[in-house]
Amino acid sequence: MPRVHTVSSPDPANIGRFIQEDIPFTAEEETARDVEEAAVAAKKADYIANEKYKDDRCKAYGDVGDQLDMQYWDKVNDTTVWADHVAAVKAAHPKP
Repeated sequence: MPRVHTVSSPDPANIGRFIQEDIPFTAEEETARDVEEAAVAAKKADYIANEKYKDDRCKAYGDVGDQLDMQYWDKVNDTTVWADHVAAVKAAHPKP
């Protein structure tokens, strides 16, 4: 489907209403948009390859308060629940 600009202009026959018209991109605009989309796709691929693991880890670690609670109870009960949790998150979402 060709790309278009949608232009609105006042309708002289109906005051307060607008006419929308689709104007096709020129060849130069198509080329420029293709270049922009390729740059966005490359940036997204780079993010996924090199940075996404950080966001995934943040979600998987959970709330800081919960982690502090795990550390407290590990100290009280002489367990390693928090350290095991961190190791599991790091294993599930490895650094590239």
